[in-house]
Amino acid sequence: MYTLTHAPQPRGIGTYLKLIFVATAPQLRGRGAGRALLARVTADADAAGLPLYLEASDTGVRRLYESFGFEALEELPVRGPGPRGELRIPLMLRQPRGSPAGP
Repeated sequence: MYTLTHAPQPRGIGTYLKLIFVATAPQLRGRGAGRALLARVTADADAAGLPLYLEASDTGVRRLYESFGFEALEELPVRGPGPRGELRIPLMLRQPRGSPAGP
């Protein structure tokens, strides 16, 4: 179990969508399932013209999010048990494609 030390929300961006949870079955990892899920979610955010916010895990998935245009705003310190102790969770934001702030 991990405890969040704080949970800031993005400020100054107005209305946004928040991606709460993305997971793939272990047997589908590395086969593009996560990429397909993100493609759909980002396409929906683009169609709505809204930024998309998420709190990434520290499992190496950050590169995948970055490949979809997410940028880290800051890192959230999370305290937990075990040898890893504190984790750093990237808080990430993606501007909609085709918007003035987007790519």
